[in-house]
Amino acid sequence: MKFGKIVSGIENKRDEMVKLCCDLIGFRSENPPADVTDIAYFIRDYFRERGFKVSTYEPKKGKVNVSARLEKGEGKRLLWNGHVDVVPAGRRENWSTDPFVGVVRDGKIFGRGAADMKSGVAVAMVMASHLSEIDADFSGSIQLDFVPDEETGGNHGTKYLVERGISVGDACIVGEGTSSRTWGIAVRIAEKGILDLEISALGKTSHASVPFLGENAIDKLIKVLSIVKEMENREIELPPIVRKIIDQSMPYYERISKNYGLPVDIFRQLFSKMTVNVGVIKGGVKTNVVPDYAEAKVDIRLLPGQNPEMVYSEIEKKVHESGIRGIGLDKNVALPSYENPEGAFVSLVKRCVAEVTGAEQVNTIIGSGATDARYIRGLRGIPTVILGPGNQSSHSANEYVDIEDMVVMSKIYTLIALEFLF
Repeated sequence: MKFGKIVSGIENKRDEMVKLCCDLIGFRSENPPADVTDIAYFIRDYFRERGFKVSTYEPKKGKVNVSARLEKGEGKRLLWNGHVDVVPAGRRENWSTDPFVGVVRDGKIFGRGAADMKSGVAVAMVMASHLSEIDADFSGSIQLDFVPDEETGGNHGTKYLVERGISVGDACIVGEGTSSRTWGIAVRIAEKGILDLEISALGKTSHASVPFLGENAIDKLIKVLSIVKEMENREIELPPIVRKIIDQSMPYYERISKNYGLPVDIFRQLFSKMTVNVGVIKGGVKTNVVPDYAEAKVDIRLLPGQNPEMVYSEIEKKVHESGIRGIGLDKNVALPSYENPEGAFVSLVKRCVAEVTGAEQVNTIIGSGATDARYIRGLRGIPTVILGPGNQSSHSANEYVDIEDMVVMSKIYTLIALEFLF
């Protein structure tokens, strides 16, 4: 390996990496409310003490973004992006440890955000610190952006930084979890988008004993939801390059299927059609009252190549044609996105992963979830991969990360930075 000594040297920072991850878990950056002030200033001070150029941006109180830059003359710019907010810890009785204390046990770190994605944040921080200390004659810059609200859409985080030209680079790594000894090594280059649909139904109250004197809003809502649910059965024409990415993803997902005892074709089905999940339903005040209002929130996952506006318009048309009156529709969109699997940066990342891990084949994959990569690709056209330590415990009780996965990823990040900037 060309940079073998530098890459292997980061092994000496294993203890620092573990402590840093535990420290980050200790900050209660649950989203909502996603007040990340304390953790953001902790990261800011970490980089200031090491001589980085550091800026903070706070578009809304508590939504603090930190941008740290290591510069070594003119050259290419490598961007790394990660979020410091976490989903709520939920019921404490489901946890075997305090979710906001990083607990090291059996080669793992437990705590809320361990996998998603404070381990990735710690890895990137240590990688950048390591590169600032060594005598490597590379030129260019590494910019690390730590953002506050990825779990609720990224409007005050990555989207804000990208729209204002703060997040810039010639290539980008989004450090969401993609690789572990459990999942295997993978580089995510495509992801589904989200059409968040809000549906309201208006009716007319009456006594439940004479329901024909009223209009049941819940009944209306159920009919509309059945129309939306039918979208799952729609055949989708995808661009050939997206089909290629899906095909390349299958060996990776087949391993996961077998690991969980699932049918091996379940993920091919997942990446062939939209999914529709009715996540929230509200309506009614009492069992003996015909409800005059009901609402639902629906998560529709779209494949790369699909146009969210066209899908929304089709739903609007179907609802209109149904003749159901008093229906309101609204939406929020997270665009699907993808990267050219033959692109130069994707090829470089795959080569680096293979060199560090010894893997004979590194899968490039599509992901079912949306990340902030959509802003970096979609608004700036920056070649972007998603790569970080992670596993199936994200968003669950007793979330954890394998320490060895963090160390391996720190070596991969280091090699990518050196190969890209030299």
